[in-house]
Amino acid sequence: MVGPGVEILLAILIILKRTRLIAAVWCIYINVWSFIVQVVILNLSDKVPCSCGWYFGKMDWTTHLVFNIRPLFGWCVSRFH
Repeated sequence: MVGPGVEILLAILIILKRTRLIAAVWCIYINVWSFIVQVVILNLSDKVPCSCGWYFGKMDWTTHLVFNIRPLFGWCVSRFH
């Protein structure tokens, strides 16, 4: 999906005041798209391989999905609270 280079670039852009909003929008877009892909995979396959490394590989897909939703939820709460 998105490589580490794009994620690092977005992290840098989110620090800069002029590019913070567009970087935040792209971060949300990436998180939402990732969520949609995971839900589709979760619903279309009986056994879903996880290539997220040793720590994330031990999670089942429901836990993985919740883990990926948390940053988006946290941002929404902090932004609109």
